[in-house]
Amino acid sequence: MKRLISLFVLLTGLLFCSQLAPVQAQETLECGEMTALNLHRGDIARVSNTDDRPNRLRERPTISARVIDSIPVGDLFEIEGGPRCADDIIWWRVSYQNQTGWTAQGVAGTNYIELVSAAATATPRPTQTATPRVTPQPTPTPQPNATSSPTADNCSLAPDRQLEVRSWARVTYVDSRPSNLRAEPGLDSSIVTTINPGERVWVVNGPECVDGYRWWRVRYDGQLGWVGDGVRNPDGTYQYYLVPDRARS
Repeated sequence: MKRLISLFVLLTGLLFCSQLAPVQAQETLECGEMTALNLHRGDIARVSNTDDRPNRLRERPTISARVIDSIPVGDLFEIEGGPRCADDIIWWRVSYQNQTGWTAQGVAGTNYIELVSAAATATPRPTQTATPRVTPQPTPTPQPNATSSPTADNCSLAPDRQLEVRSWARVTYVDSRPSNLRAEPGLDSSIVTTINPGERVWVVNGPECVDGYRWWRVRYDGQLGWVGDGVRNPDGTYQYYLVPDRARS
């Protein structure tokens, strides 16, 4: 009986020690001619394509999976999982603008994404708990509706809307003049650069109505700024300065 008890104690000790053994780090994933970046869950990364193309966000880690969205160059996303190897491409599961999917790390010799901040820095940490002080707050005084001024500008000089956020557009000045890329929406804003007719831009966000025109925030040649999409002529016809470019998807 004592021998059985001793054997039971020995086995229990071995099992306990095995659970305390350190977990070995996973080996770096090799996929085709690619090596996985040193990314971890919670890391913040961004798209860094040198040709200004966005990265596709797919449902599954394969080029045949449905495209959920596109992540423009410079936009941030959070690493949720991965890496996975499929189609000789390394895939990472990421979270971008409340959507989760898989995006490619790059191709052989070229990475499309890069680390911005590690999880230890990027993940918000709980602040020290302080003893709350209950401060009586005055009841807000209701403001009469008459003091609330409605938005004065309603894009009254702009043509019908054609563009969508996170899509390609093309400059189409009919008289071959370049379009001004401005620092802020509005005719008085400083000009960052000019965009020649036929050039493509990536629509980042918008629109905003300023000075009667509809303005879109776009990325062009690595620079961000605002461009008006056109004008409504006095005779009711439209002249578009910026139109959808569906040739590049």
